[in-house]
Amino acid sequence: VEACDNAQVKITAKCATAQVEAWRRRQRGQPDVAQADNSRPQFTKELFVDYITEWIPLRVIENPQLRNIFLLLHSELHEKDIPGRTTIRTRVGENAVGSISFTMDMWTDPFLLPLSCIKMV
Repeated sequence: VEACDNAQVKITAKCATAQVEAWRRRQRGQPDVAQADNSRPQFTKELFVDYITEWIPLRVIENPQLRNIFLLLHSELHEKDIPGRTTIRTRVGENAVGSISFTMDMWTDPFLLPLSCIKMV
């Protein structure tokens, strides 16, 4: 979406319009329209993956109980629709181009474990 906006290419696919606008609102820090009036946004697999990517740590998505909860909550969802950590990592990287800062420091914890940090801005 960002690349299309930067290139001034309009996204006109009717099936994508709501998701594109929701993404733009989230980027501006505004709530989705459906959330503003305390109702839920319409479920789409794309929006589902977007929310997972924004909220869940990479490894947590592999938890079988969490995956079962997702399947239980939406009858149209199948195991193959739930992204794995590799898919989420790729998606985070795509969305974070130019927004990743690397911070290195030399310190150790009490067990002499060296630590470093990667911070996503």
